[in-house]
Amino acid sequence: MGTFVLTPDEMREIDRWTIREFGIPEFTLMEMAGRGIASIVEEKCEGERVLVFAGSGNNGGDGFVAARYLLNKGYDVAVVLVKDREKIRGIAQKNLKLFEKIGGEVFSLDELDYDAIWDADIVIDAIFGTGLKGKIDEKIAGLIDVINTAHVDETSVVSVDIPSGVNGLTGEVGEHAVFADYTGTMAYPKRGLFLYPGKLLVGKLRVIDIGIPTNMPKEPYFELLEKNDVFLPVKLGNEHKGKNGKLLVISGAKNYTGAPIFVSDAAMRTGAGLIILATRDEVYREVSTKAKEPVVIPYKTPEDIEKLIKTYEPDGIVFGPGVGRREDTIKILKIVLSTSEIPLLIDADGVWALSKLDSIKKRKNVVITPHPGEASYLLDAKAEDIDKKRFDYAIKLHKLTGYNVVLKGNPTIIATDERGYVNINGNEGLGKGGSGDVLSGLIGGFMVQSTKLENAVCLGVHLHALVGDILYEKMHGPFYTPSDIIDNLHEGIKALYD
Repeated sequence: MGTFVLTPDEMREIDRWTIREFGIPEFTLMEMAGRGIASIVEEKCEGERVLVFAGSGNNGGDGFVAARYLLNKGYDVAVVLVKDREKIRGIAQKNLKLFEKIGGEVFSLDELDYDAIWDADIVIDAIFGTGLKGKIDEKIAGLIDVINTAHVDETSVVSVDIPSGVNGLTGEVGEHAVFADYTGTMAYPKRGLFLYPGKLLVGKLRVIDIGIPTNMPKEPYFELLEKNDVFLPVKLGNEHKGKNGKLLVISGAKNYTGAPIFVSDAAMRTGAGLIILATRDEVYREVSTKAKEPVVIPYKTPEDIEKLIKTYEPDGIVFGPGVGRREDTIKILKIVLSTSEIPLLIDADGVWALSKLDSIKKRKNVVITPHPGEASYLLDAKAEDIDKKRFDYAIKLHKLTGYNVVLKGNPTIIATDERGYVNINGNEGLGKGGSGDVLSGLIGGFMVQSTKLENAVCLGVHLHALVGDILYEKMHGPFYTPSDIIDNLHEGIKALYD
């Protein structure tokens, strides 16, 4: 079982289930949460003067626990209440009293000398949790602005669960929100931590174990895509090119001669045995000159593609990158969709063609890899809305088509029958023309070697992003090309084994 990615409502329900079914007191959960925040301060932050800004809910209660632990460790700690003390109730109130009982100092926001924020080495932001709704009070908004100014002036900021002002579901940010160096999120990360613009405020994220049992009656749908979720195709050592899988790539048209090269070269690097590259007759000479690895075959009509499939009997098909938005593209799509036993990846212009069909026949062995703009052809939504609500729209796209969905972007969201995955690796350097073609080639190459399509999808996405991060560090930024990704795939594969 991996690391689930939850909505705030899912997290609240899991908290209630834990308390109800296992008898684990809410006080114990808060104790572990606050102790986890204190550990981040001890391990990651320098200095000993700590200011804890606490709201009236459980987020503030976590802050009181952290304050108590740090005071016991010898830190100089003070708590500032951003709401009236009378509004603090239940176990949060109990933890506030425990902090005072061991000698902790507590101030109201009205009593605060704002110079104390600049004097502090560390600020703990326990103002709002994931359930923030509505506009932020003017006084608290001013406080957040001062915290951010002090942050620029080298005060370390640790946020409890999520930076105050960031929406835990959507990642949306209002006019005032805390910029954190570290965020300690409880039990499982929330969606809003990975969505822009909120992601920019999170800093380094740590998931704090608060003792939630793992045997939930119903597991959440989304989880982080991690190294342990993927596996490379198993080889016995006596494979020939036929046994290593045959992939048919249908790609390329006038002005789009790079796409077929990126797709086929990436696919070949996965260990696939044979790549058959079908490209339009109009660009055959140019493409065949550049393509050294695959078998390159020109085609003029959709019927030519039909003959190719019968002749080569591929184990998988990649269709769409750079084929152009033409009437015959739609006809070719119908042909490849009719080969129901052959796994199929549809990308780019292929997704456009899919949106032109009168109806979509659902198939489990199809993958579509749109970015939000391409996804908008199939969904009744604008690209910017799809980007903001990419978790929800990935699920909608999966339900609409019945296909495995890779909604590209940051984060990339994968939606399958069994589970959804959230890929948080990668960087802006992957946002280049041709990068998506490389991804299609990787998934396609693994698709003809893997027994399970879901693994091919997850492995391709994870490896693509992993190499992007390796290159980002190597090139000191996003200064790399799709060709660099292909040339450095071995570095990503090595990292999978480390």
